[in-house]
Amino acid sequence: AHGNTVGKSVRGWNSYDSFTWVINEQQFRENVDIIAEKLLPFGYEYVIIDYYWYMDKNNTTYFDNYGRPQPDLTRFPSSAGGAGFKPLADYVHSKGLKFGIHTMRGVNGGPCTLR
Repeated sequence: AHGNTVGKSVRGWNSYDSFTWVINEQQFRENVDIIAEKLLPFGYEYVIIDYYWYMDKNNTTYFDNYGRPQPDLTRFPSSAGGAGFKPLADYVHSKGLKFGIHTMRGVNGGPCTLR
């Protein structure tokens, strides 16, 4: 009596499933291109950078003056100069997809650096 309450399932790609936490910007962009070309027509709409995007390979985490995590510049060079993930998000959006990042409450162990 309430009509069809079942919607389509959410479809997307999460970087951790293929790269764990070590994905870099070039690899992410390459996967975005593939998803936009091959999977967008089948309902995929999300691409997510997952886990430790704010940590470099020396386990140093980066934060701004407000305590917000900042992307590792060695892996995500377009985030330099305080740009954050905006350039990468703009690229994802230009392909007709939605961009997301994985975040967790609190800070994982390791040295921290303000940017």
